[in-house]
Amino acid sequence: MPQSDHHSLWNQNISWDEAIEFKENDVKEELKTVLRILHQNYPELYFGKSAILNDDAVKNLVLKVCPKRLNEDFRYCRLTYLIKGLSEGKKQGIWQLKIPPLPAVIRKEINRITPLLGPIIDESRGFSEVFTSNLKNIPTNKQQRIGQILISASLFGGLNDPFWLEPFCASLKSNIFLYKDILWVDLWSDKHRYHEPENRFLLQTNAKIYRRWVADPLTQLLLYRWLKDHSNDTYRASKAWDYINDYLDCLDLPKSQRPKTKSDFFKLCQAYSSYSFPPFLAAYAEGKLISSSLPDEIWLRLLTGKNAPVTQKLGRIKTNVKITINESVKNDVQTQKKYLKKIRQKLTSEFTPDKAKRHIEKVLIDDGELFAPMLTLISAWAIQLLSDREFKRERRITAPLAPSSVNEYLKIAKYLLAECEEKDPQTWDAYEIWELYKRIYFKVKKSSDGDPKEYLRNLDQFHGFLSRFYGIEDLDIRTLDKNPKRQARVNANLMSCSQFKILLKRLGIQRKDLDRHEKMIIVAAILGFRAGMRRNEICGLQLKDIQGANRYEVVVTKNNFRGLKSKAARRRIPLYLLLPNDELGFVRSWHEERLYDPDSKQRSPLFAEDYSDEKPVSDAYLFDTLRTQLKEVTKDQSFRFHNLRHSFLTWLLMKQLIRQDIPQQSKIDFLDDPDFAVENRRRLKDEILKNESSGRKTLYSGTILTGHLSIEQDFHSYMHLTDFLLGHYSRHKCNNHDLDIDSINALIGCQDKRAHQIKNLAGNILLTSLTRTSPELRERLAHPLLEKTTPVPLQKKEGKRDAFPDFSDALNLMQRQFLNGTSQHKFPADAGERERVRIWYDTLNGAGKSRRKYLRIAKKLTKSYWSRGGVITVKSVGVAQEILDFLNEICGLKNKSIPVYFKLASSPNRHSKSSKNWKQALNKFPIQWKQGSKGAKGNKSSIVFLTKELFPQSSIESKGKKYEKSLSFEYFLALIV
Repeated sequence: MPQSDHHSLWNQNISWDEAIEFKENDVKEELKTVLRILHQNYPELYFGKSAILNDDAVKNLVLKVCPKRLNEDFRYCRLTYLIKGLSEGKKQGIWQLKIPPLPAVIRKEINRITPLLGPIIDESRGFSEVFTSNLKNIPTNKQQRIGQILISASLFGGLNDPFWLEPFCASLKSNIFLYKDILWVDLWSDKHRYHEPENRFLLQTNAKIYRRWVADPLTQLLLYRWLKDHSNDTYRASKAWDYINDYLDCLDLPKSQRPKTKSDFFKLCQAYSSYSFPPFLAAYAEGKLISSSLPDEIWLRLLTGKNAPVTQKLGRIKTNVKITINESVKNDVQTQKKYLKKIRQKLTSEFTPDKAKRHIEKVLIDDGELFAPMLTLISAWAIQLLSDREFKRERRITAPLAPSSVNEYLKIAKYLLAECEEKDPQTWDAYEIWELYKRIYFKVKKSSDGDPKEYLRNLDQFHGFLSRFYGIEDLDIRTLDKNPKRQARVNANLMSCSQFKILLKRLGIQRKDLDRHEKMIIVAAILGFRAGMRRNEICGLQLKDIQGANRYEVVVTKNNFRGLKSKAARRRIPLYLLLPNDELGFVRSWHEERLYDPDSKQRSPLFAEDYSDEKPVSDAYLFDTLRTQLKEVTKDQSFRFHNLRHSFLTWLLMKQLIRQDIPQQSKIDFLDDPDFAVENRRRLKDEILKNESSGRKTLYSGTILTGHLSIEQDFHSYMHLTDFLLGHYSRHKCNNHDLDIDSINALIGCQDKRAHQIKNLAGNILLTSLTRTSPELRERLAHPLLEKTTPVPLQKKEGKRDAFPDFSDALNLMQRQFLNGTSQHKFPADAGERERVRIWYDTLNGAGKSRRKYLRIAKKLTKSYWSRGGVITVKSVGVAQEILDFLNEICGLKNKSIPVYFKLASSPNRHSKSSKNWKQALNKFPIQWKQGSKGAKGNKSSIVFLTKELFPQSSIESKGKKYEKSLSFEYFLALIV
């Protein structure tokens, strides 16, 4: 094969996943192999000639390049090279083919119990036995007491990461809290130990700055004793290792068994964790698996079931204008770009920063109400760049920036407006924002507007502004053109199962008179919380995506309405398994209603504003009300819809990982819910994992159902109770300590009789003693936010509401009755007639207090209507007045001349009097009086309306004869009565 005659598109550098380790020579050999296979079997691809490949040809190509027996690492290398080359050729228009998905790397779970660990485990067990046997001797030296607590926390409580040892010592003074029998310590890195209370909320979501440590039973009792005897004492500031050494002197350890360095000590502790905790918790304890803890407000919300006020301190823009985001603006992108041009008018070197800033403020005052959310944020960013108040995240070189420099920054604005349109990025999750920036970056690369790297820096600074001033999740946009770099701070927020049920009650799930819009909102909330679906996944669902009878499932796949995270993203979510019966029934009911809608097809959207719409509802229509209710229920303005996905994954894993054989001495709120009942958890685990009993696959269940690539991503960004799980597993009976009576007495301070009772208990013998604390100690350790917690607000009961359903719901009911043979009415096929019925129905529905009156009149109108002849006969002046009022107000006949036929009475003498009475009574209506019966029956004076003269007619054939009939009017009466 010639050395360099292949097409230039194959000359590309492959950036490998960090999990795959390749030697440079191996990579070159694999790439040469791919080119050799292409040259031999697919010369048109090798030379870059035009070609069309069908699906079978692409499959054969992949099999040729990657035979089944090929090593997985080499398969990854070859496939990545091949697919990137094919993608580039398709972009250049050389080939027409379907591109296979790029391979993904899923790391295997590391086996922690290896032959090399055996001797260390023996040493660890010996060390722990010596430590527990010495508990009967209470250290008198305060430094030794601290050392005893540190060893216990590291050995039995999973404090195995040396990074958190010093923060633990510092937290013994003031950062210990207790709720019922759960004791935790707030660990802050040295840099952020002293911070303003307003900054806690954001800082606590950064795993590198903050970690919550939940105590094991033994360390918790040692902390009780410490707080009781020495909490108000001062002690010398020393290194944690010095405290540990002070206590090691108290232990009867041979020199060969005593850990000489901090590294030796942590090897013993980590060995204990390896055989006492599940592997993922042991990795978390060592700092090898990152998982963000919850801010105090959310943590207390889950423990207590009450809301703690969220105080999230964001940056303040130095401006005299109130900057308000208007989410209801519908102006198109071109209009927004005109406003952007107006903002940039004075961003030149001729103006000072102050003058340019005042100009932008004036534009906001004059036209700000017409700005889309993204344009408002861009304007606020420009004002901040012109301000002398600087924040670290902005990475500005000077403050304020010159107006001309700000103008350069705003070159990215037109791309932001074009991609974001009227949507508000504050409501997006990190993935959606990342994809937005990615699309912009690749558009810039294709254009000739300037250096893409400069635009990338501007995007990064813009996102830094959004993160600092609007609380949007932090991202490192500088890595956009490479593999995404994971950030330490995430949007850690959860809603408990009990609070979600309150949300559903507020949304009206128990009401019988829900309209179409209200039903869709409830279904969207259920799919977000119970199935972990993203907003765009929910909006884009089609009727065919919900499948099954007994095993009711939703299929998340790409369709014409929306794309997904990747071309291969496809997953099935078992609704029958994840949803409670009442919520499952509600989703089923809505799905069936949509199936019965006129003109419904399998490809029709599940959520459509109108039954005949072929496109799904907008994001705002489906989620705006829901977002408001989420913030109202949690009393947390930072809560977003995407946090329901966090909640789904967290509770899915928690239900499978909570141990049934670890008793909770006092129930905490999120565990005291029917969803966490033993039978529900067992059924969930058995159904998802089938015959899996070892627990190894539990973590993968969340990864599969959410469509993520790795467990690490789940735990870092979505699982926020790993700290609680570590404390939970430390209470298991396998972590029991063989304590003698003297040690129990020394720990708890009880009589011998009670000590014997405790020693004879099954399970972890110290658990029963955790709640036996003095009221004084409980009061001292109560978190200060507990005093400010309030019950979750329930919606006030609404007054009695008229049972008048939404048009689509009423239409559904009528269609079902027709299909079941219980109604003779079939909805008109003509689009104009359908629209006419809708307008009349909506007018009646919006009649307010008069609605009941009109419904009563409609019943009288129905009795007076003769369908065959299309005639309305009225024999009472009062009823005639009501019917004419109804036709005028509801059916829009106000300005029309209404033809009315007056039937002559049987006696000519009464004719003139009758006629006069009728005409006087109906004088206020625009009536054109005519004579004749026109099908009216009876011998009394009466008036007659012909619907063919009032409303458009359709030609109906019955028994071989044709006659005219107002289908729209007839169906309208049937629909409302």
